[in-house]
Amino acid sequence: MHGYAHEHLFQLLFLMLYIVGCGLEDGEGDERFFNVSNALASITRHQSTFHRQQATAEFLYYKDIETYTNISCFLYGNYKQKLGITSTCDALSTSMKNAGITSPQVFYDWLVEEGKYLRNLCRTPPQETVEMEYYLRLVALEACQSRLSKLRQTFIAYVSGKRGSGNVYERKHRNEEENERKLISDIQALEACLNIEVTWVEGCDKWVEAKKMVKQASYQKALDRLECLLVARMFEMARLNVSGTGYKMRKHIAQSLKNCSKSIQNAIIAYNEAAAALSPPCRKITWDEIIDFSYLSETDILHDTHEDVCEKKWATPQNCLLMSRFFKYIRAEEEIVRVHVEVKRLLTHMVDEEQEVCGKAKEVEVEDPALALQLRLYWTERSRYNQLHRSHLFAITKLRGFDLANRHYWTVGTHVTHQLKGSRASEDAAECPEDWEEEEEAEDDVHEFESRVAAVLDITFDDN
Repeated sequence: MHGYAHEHLFQLLFLMLYIVGCGLEDGEGDERFFNVSNALASITRHQSTFHRQQATAEFLYYKDIETYTNISCFLYGNYKQKLGITSTCDALSTSMKNAGITSPQVFYDWLVEEGKYLRNLCRTPPQETVEMEYYLRLVALEACQSRLSKLRQTFIAYVSGKRGSGNVYERKHRNEEENERKLISDIQALEACLNIEVTWVEGCDKWVEAKKMVKQASYQKALDRLECLLVARMFEMARLNVSGTGYKMRKHIAQSLKNCSKSIQNAIIAYNEAAAALSPPCRKITWDEIIDFSYLSETDILHDTHEDVCEKKWATPQNCLLMSRFFKYIRAEEEIVRVHVEVKRLLTHMVDEEQEVCGKAKEVEVEDPALALQLRLYWTERSRYNQLHRSHLFAITKLRGFDLANRHYWTVGTHVTHQLKGSRASEDAAECPEDWEEEEEAEDDVHEFESRVAAVLDITFDDN
């Protein structure tokens, strides 16, 4: 599934592996249908409206037959996959004990902690933000005043013979004056917020300290961005090497890693620029160093971040793999419940359809023999698929690891209409004769009241 091609934070929020009740569903049913239906584009592109609709209807008809034919095989495959996953319960418990995990709640706590960690990397550190903003406003005001001084000299010395040049200089001068007023207003507001009585000037202690904090914040932001990309890349690489990962999933993950590599290269450039601006400057890194990292513990620069990800238990490759196995086991337990329901529904549908189609064919045989023939032909074709379904469904009970206590799901259920009729009959039988007598008395009272009202109305109309 292509869910693993998204950012790791989005996977924690929306990946079906972590959503309760999804089972082993991959959510790719619509994509598969759209992929198959793309074949219609080449043959319907130059057709008329009628033939285009005809081709689409034929495609959907045979697609419906194909889907109905494969439904039991789909249930068999899902159940077999579930049994294969649940058979690793003992091995999973042993691995959890060896890792020091005493409760399954630890995995859920790790998910929450990992999500908070990745969200924090997306935000700018809030340390002394107001002081740094004040410093940046002062620097911007100094640059604005420098540009304004040059514009004033140019505006005074411009040659009047140049057509339209005066208007350009005047407009630029007016814009810079407006920017200067805005910056002065912002600086005054920040000074009131910080209780600054004397404006900072270049070279003072506060100015130097704020300048250092701004450079450190830029470095920290670049490092956090690089860390976020490296963590996501290493997790995807760990997922790529997990046994059981299909070819299509590996292809999606490889494409995701390719896109992530471009982002990492840009992040490395930003990091090196921020590292060179520090005093003393931090060491630079290259793409060759990053590409060789296989574990987070090998990435020394990550120790300079706000939170050392190497110390997180959920960041180790062993625990990542163990957490994935645990959630797969939970989803497999949910999948068996869904398959049990679908098996009973399919068996009930086949029996009800046989009774309905054959009964209707016998009913209309005298009045409309042609329709009865078509119904029997339809059922002849349908019964072949039903035999295949029964063989697949009852083959599930022969699988290794099947619990015989679930055999009651392999029985025919009750049709919905029969359930409604039964509920109505039970409701009617539950009513006692005393209730009927009370209802009759109430109806008599109503009739008596209506007769009195009618008599009063007659008298009123007679008087008029």
